[in-house]
Amino acid sequence: MRVLVSLRRLEVIVLTFLLISAILGGLILAFDGLLWLDNPKTGHAYGLIGFVVLDVVFIASIALLPRRQRLYLALSIWGALKIIFLILNPLTGPQIGITPSEFAAYLFGLTPITGPSCPFECPPFRFTYLLLLLVHIPIVYSSVRLRKTATPREE
Repeated sequence: MRVLVSLRRLEVIVLTFLLISAILGGLILAFDGLLWLDNPKTGHAYGLIGFVVLDVVFIASIALLPRRQRLYLALSIWGALKIIFLILNPLTGPQIGITPSEFAAYLFGLTPITGPSCPFECPPFRFTYLLLLLVHIPIVYSSVRLRKTATPREE
């Protein structure tokens, strides 16, 4: 019985952080004008749309199919890949004419840009990108733990 209580708590943690990830991605998509301005060169906006869609798919899957090993394996792999993608994203700065270090400073809210393409700041609300990166650490950790205690066979 204690394992089930713990399992449910971990599922709630994963669902909460996935929801936060989807909301942060949505905020960036809605308010980061620079993301859309440079999208024809980089495709980053379309990539972020894919990230948000996958977050929502995982939320629905966990809610409808809890305690499935393959689901948590997929989520742990996806979470780890997303962390890698977000960390390596500044290396694409030259595609929009800035150095990777300048792009990293922009993404992590150290040097926000204000202007007509950004109604608040780019990135929006200053640290949304950093938060988007950080929420995936507990997602990966919890999904690995959930996989160890989940049902091995898919029904």
